[in-house]
Amino acid sequence: MTLIGDFLIFTLPLVTAVLVYALTAAGIYLSNKYRNNKLIQTLLVLNQLVMDVVKELNQSVVEDLKAARADGKLTVDEAKQIKDKAVDLILSRLDNDFIRVIQGSFGSIYQVISTKIEAAIFDLKH
Repeated sequence: MTLIGDFLIFTLPLVTAVLVYALTAAGIYLSNKYRNNKLIQTLLVLNQLVMDVVKELNQSVVEDLKAARADGKLTVDEAKQIKDKAVDLILSRLDNDFIRVIQGSFGSIYQVISTKIEAAIFDLKH
């Protein structure tokens, strides 16, 4: 009986430590997987939202301004105003959770949205 008792006294802390380590590793893995999935979903929604806003502004604002010009081009100031309007529209349509996810991964939400707007405009032109 003492042999079994000694064995349990020796092995029980080791088994407990291994079990705690395994559960912690599994928790970290699942947490990272959840965060990555959430980031991917957030980026997909952001990409679609940016494309929709760029198309909306292109149809309702940009085409009218270009048509009013003899050369058919926007001024630098007009382009900046439209881009700022696009950023404001996008930010108004995102909830705080989306913004936190993007900021947590990329930093400045304004920079991320500005870059995506430029990419969407490039895609629309080509």
